[in-house]
Amino acid sequence: MVRSQAFRAPAQKQSNVSSQAAIVKQVFRGLSRLFGSYTLSLGPVRAQGVPAVLIAASGVIIAGGIATALARSANRLPETLNAASGLAHSLRGGDTPARLTPHRPA
Repeated sequence: MVRSQAFRAPAQKQSNVSSQAAIVKQVFRGLSRLFGSYTLSLGPVRAQGVPAVLIAASGVIIAGGIATALARSANRLPETLNAASGLAHSLRGGDTPARLTPHRPA
């Protein structure tokens, strides 16, 4: 009996390994179907599957970084916006902004 039990133990280990491999295979198959369904279109740029997920994740990370940077420099934000509007006004070259100019029908 001892001899037959010794031969059974590796078979049980192999069945556990094969069942774990089957579970991992099913998980990856499900993930590939899930990631394959993601599509992203930004103007002329199109991405599908894993690249779309990576682009979306990087966009979220970049937006978080911008929000953090704005939160850290919140006390200087009005000054920066004022300077930016002054720059836009000087580049436009007029005394009144274009959006405040009255509409004159032709």
